[in-house]
Parts: sequence; C-alpha cells; structure tokens
Amino acid sequence: MTRDLRHWACKAISYFWDLNAETAVSGVSGKLQVRMVNGKLLLDAPHANYSFGSLHLLFRKVFLHLGTGNHPPSNLLLLGLGGGSVIAILRDEYHLDLPVTAVEKDPEVIRIAHEYFGLGGYSNIDILCMDAEEYARQATERFPLIIIDLFIDNEVPEQFTRLPFLRDCGRILSPGGRIVFNFIVKDQAGSRNYQALRNNLGTAGFVCTELRIFSTNRVLLISLP
Repeated sequence: MTRDLRHWACKAISYFWDLNAETAVSGVSGKLQVRMVNGKLLLDAPHANYSFGSLHLLFRKVFLHLGTGNHPPSNLLLLGLGGGSVIAILRDEYHLDLPVTAVEKDPEVIRIAHEYFGLGGYSNIDILCMDAEEYARQATERFPLIIIDLFIDNEVPEQFTRLPFLRDCGRILSPGGRIVFNFIVKDQAGSRNYQALRNNLGTAGFVCTELRIFSTNRVLLISLP
C-alpha cells in the first residue's frame, strides 16, 4: 500500500474508530498523544486538547469576537504553541500573513507541530524554544495582540498567574493592544487559581472582560486603560 493510499485509508477508518498516530512522553508536558478523529489529527494531553479539537473551536470564536478578519493585528505574540491551531486559523482561515512570534518551552511539542501539523509550511513565523516567563522578562518588541495559552495538561502553571509575569506582558503590549488569556476551571483549586489571576490582573492595572465559550474555559480579554 502506498503512503497516500494508507493515509486515505486511515482517514476513512478514523470516522468509525479513533486512531493513535503517536504517543510521546515529554519531560516538560508529560504524556502527549496525536490522534486522528473524523479525518483530522488532534494533539491531546491526558485531560485537555492542545490543538485542532475543542481548543481550535475556542480560538475560532475568540478571533470572531475580536473582529480579527476586519481588524487584524500588525504582529502577534503566542505564548504556548501546541500543535499550532492559532497559526493555522490565522493563515488558513483568515489568510493573514502577519508576523507571529511563538514561544514554546517543550521541544517535543515543537517537533510534533512540525511533523504532524505542517507548521514548517507557514512563513513569517519565529518559533522560540524557551520559557514564556523568561521571554516576557527580556523581550523588547511590542505586540498589539498577545495570546497566552500556557498549560501543562489542563492546568496553567502558577508562575503565569503572578504579578511579575503579568506586568512583563503589560510592558510589551502595544498601546491600545489586547491580551487573550485562556484558563481552565474544572474544580475548586482551579477556581481559586483563576480568582488569584483576576486579582493580580487588577493589581497590575489591567481591565478584563471574561468570555465563557465552553463550560470549563475562561477566556480573559485584557487591556490597559
């Protein structure tokens, strides 16, 4: 069976059974799984979709709410790459070639994004394999749109809810720009962490609006007055 024929056979089967393309164990993210479901590849953690499933639908709705098609940003900072859903939406659905700086700490995630999700086929993308907190602390470039999608499985590491990181993000936000912060609340601990984030954003002087796109996701649209 040729590679193309095998690919189409797998797509057909995936409408009846989920197919596992790869299971990887990362020292940063833990277990990662690439699955084909209904003819599409997804990147999942044990308890969350990292790209091209529910997360893809979420960011479609976020960009629609922001009016990205009519008012695209001049450039974008993406903190947390996943399989590249955000980039795919901008390039394939909005046909926007704006410069994107993507910061991803996990080299396994970057490898998977290239190998399975065609990230290398997009131009004008600068991918940095480093910690997002470190990047925000040392960055000098400003961005009119910053997307924060930083998870280990379904939890946002506490360092990204603290004042130093939030203030650094505010420092590199262009005047009149916006930050999109994706957060998941599934239990009381998550609710407490989310409230701590909201409190710290207020302390840092941000104005926030919450979007509830799915039951467990809290998407914050953040700006400076």
